[in-house]
Amino acid sequence: RAIQLDIRTLHRRLESGDADLAVGDFRFLVHNIRRQHLLSEGYLGLVRNNHPRLTGAPTAEAYAAERHVLVSAADTGHGHRQTERALEAALPEANIALRVPGFVAAAMIARRSDLVATLPARVAGTLAAELDLRSFAPPLTLPELVVSQHWHERFDRDPASRWLRETIFELFGRGRAPQPEPAS
Repeated sequence: RAIQLDIRTLHRRLESGDADLAVGDFRFLVHNIRRQHLLSEGYLGLVRNNHPRLTGAPTAEAYAAERHVLVSAADTGHGHRQTERALEAALPEANIALRVPGFVAAAMIARRSDLVATLPARVAGTLAAELDLRSFAPPLTLPELVVSQHWHERFDRDPASRWLRETIFELFGRGRAPQPEPAS
């Protein structure tokens, strides 16, 4: 079962075992927390295929001139907040049209509008294929998103917890894309 983790209770939920793992960029988790790096990735911009102005790789000026939907990571403790800040610094405030709490919502809005969504590359690639969006490399330097799995040290040797961590690492570790199951 996947749940949305609240930054204010994340450490306590990991310590109590109420949450087995936190997967993401949670650098603030340090006290009695173990972590295993899964992948690091950059970002891609997404627009609808028939966007009226962005038809190729945009220049920095063209990118900044467009209106954007930003994924807000404020108060989450998530590393995406660094990218959000970089985008806020690079874009005129008037061109930040909307803020949403999730990557899927941003992609859905880009699909139905002329707004640009800038998302982690793997998420953007998947959503571009599913939603018929066009992706491009943003013409500015953005920080990498570092994704790790985090768990409390008291569960480090727990067999079920070890199995879960090994499975997550096997599926997603070191930038490996999930592979489809062979047909039977």
